[in-house]
Amino acid sequence: MPKADAERLRHVAFTGSDRIALLRAEHGEAADMYVRRASETPDPWALRRPAPRFDVTDYVEGLVAEIRELLVEEICWGISCDDDELRDLLARHEEESGPLTIVLQQPPDARLLDALVTHFPRLLFLFAHRQAVAAPGAADRVRLDGMTPGQEKDMVRTHRQFMPRSAGRSGCG
Repeated sequence: MPKADAERLRHVAFTGSDRIALLRAEHGEAADMYVRRASETPDPWALRRPAPRFDVTDYVEGLVAEIRELLVEEICWGISCDDDELRDLLARHEEESGPLTIVLQQPPDARLLDALVTHFPRLLFLFAHRQAVAAPGAADRVRLDGMTPGQEKDMVRTHRQFMPRSAGRSGCG
């Protein structure tokens, strides 16, 4: 994964007012590896992938509702909390573990971007999709350089090859 992209993602996470990054990616796992590299810690930033809800009339409203529910479950431990409590808990989580990162495997649109920044200013959003970088309405967002499709496949293949082997090991034996 390109070092410059890791630096850009860290910059967005810790200094960006709109914490949104765009990544051209073919494989869903690529975003995980970008977040892991940007984290620069043994434990990567927490990463979640909300699924859009289709039980509402508006796609953006459904995604906002799904993210809110995910946050209540993950950050508030399933106990209802108001926006101020949620903001405080997210700030504490970020201080202790880095930013909670939401990966969306779709191209962004202007209305969705505005809603996410308005409702969730403390979250880091990474749009990982083959058309994410060229999405209309995303002109002023941070674009990660990404990899060629071949490089991305090699990265995912290598990760899959070595992760199961190293995951079962616990220290020196």
